[in-house]
Amino acid sequence: MKRAALAALLVCSSALADSGDAFRAAQGDIDALEQLGAERPVSAWTDDAWIEAAQLAERSRDLSRAKRDLEQAIAISDDSVLTQRAKNDLARISGLADWTAVTAEHERLLPSINNGGGDPRAALAGLEQLVRANPRYPRASTLMVQIATAWAREGDGERALDWLVKARAAAATPADRVHANLEYVRMLIRTDNLREADDEIARLDASPRMRANLREQLEDAKLRQHIRWVMQGVLVVLALLAAWKLRGRYRRLLRPPLEVIYMLPIGVVLVVVSATGNPLVARAIRWIVFAGIAIAWVSGAIETKRRWLTVALAVIAAIAAAYIAVDRGPLVELLRETWRER
Repeated sequence: MKRAALAALLVCSSALADSGDAFRAAQGDIDALEQLGAERPVSAWTDDAWIEAAQLAERSRDLSRAKRDLEQAIAISDDSVLTQRAKNDLARISGLADWTAVTAEHERLLPSINNGGGDPRAALAGLEQLVRANPRYPRASTLMVQIATAWAREGDGERALDWLVKARAAAATPADRVHANLEYVRMLIRTDNLREADDEIARLDASPRMRANLREQLEDAKLRQHIRWVMQGVLVVLALLAAWKLRGRYRRLLRPPLEVIYMLPIGVVLVVVSATGNPLVARAIRWIVFAGIAIAWVSGAIETKRRWLTVALAVIAAIAAAYIAVDRGPLVELLRETWRER
């Protein structure tokens, strides 16, 4: 009797192992997963195969196929947790299926605001019109977050914040609500609304890890804000010092120094070229070029025996101006993302 039981156990173990191997081999192949789910007798991996197939179908935007796969999983599964999750996904996908045309337009316009090439404002206007015309769209909150992120990349932080406020109000699920709240806090930090961001983090319903990450971003932003204030103070002091050195001799500023004549056409070319790209980068380049020309003009007009000191102060002023130009709004985050993607 014991031998028979042991033999049956070995057979079951072997069948379970074979099913597990077949499931792992079918990963990423929707046809293979559906074939595995249709095999009988039912194994411990059958419902998982249907669930995995449904997820792949949804990613490929084949919602009707995803619904069929989820229905199969619900019909054969004896796992209450998996069954409830499948029912939730089925309800969500069924809702999306009723919005096929809106979803298709959403997916069509989305790459135009995410790929970083060309002017995304026409696509952004289309997405804004789409979500306004369809306020009950199940993915409305997600779409609003995507619109906000794109406007932040375009340098319009206030517009981005406005869309994130709408995304929070439109969130239909706990996951959407958490996502919208997190992005709202991040945008407050990027736009230097640090006190409001501090208050939002304190009442944020998120995991300790997420809150800790936001706190770290907030402290980093506070440090950069303090450095920016110092750099602004440096520029004010150097401007006052230059005015004192030029007192009574301001006519010297009417004749541009040789270095300014050399820099001016190069700066104009840089400004014009940058205007065709990202607005945040273009704004920073304009500030750096104008500040550089102004610093060179003023330092060239100052006559002093200690020329090396004037040059050193001009370099300090240029560094301070460059820091202020770069450390503005989401540009720092954009530079970090570009660096990480190298």
